[in-house]
Amino acid sequence: IFGSQAIIGSVVAFRSSNGWEAYMDNAKHKTGRNALEWAEELQDAGVGELLLTSMNKDGLMAGFDINLIRLVSGTVHVPVIACSGAGTPQHIAEVCEKTDCDAVAVASMLHYNKSSVLDIKKHLHSLNIEVRL
Repeated sequence: IFGSQAIIGSVVAFRSSNGWEAYMDNAKHKTGRNALEWAEELQDAGVGELLLTSMNKDGLMAGFDINLIRLVSGTVHVPVIACSGAGTPQHIAEVCEKTDCDAVAVASMLHYNKSSVLDIKKHLHSLNIEVRL
């Protein structure tokens, strides 16, 4: 009924001494599964995109987990939406410039009025990052 473009898979990852572990139920429960393997399994199941959340960066507004985003976007061939870490427009620019992510999810910096969507877009545009103003 739905095409793959309408289905987004969620990968909630937490870095521990054992690598990247996938979590479930809004990051309340460990799965014991490798987050990269979970991303590949979602891709193989037919999702059209992956929302990639780094629990190590979530809510901190201190920048994205560049290494995790690079790792996942280099592993799968579906678009990756980078999530968790946006605190400034520059953080968004950095993840766009340093990774192959296809989109960025922004929450806290908008909820707490740290920036506006227009300010973010203007900043990205000033750095020649393609964005619709």
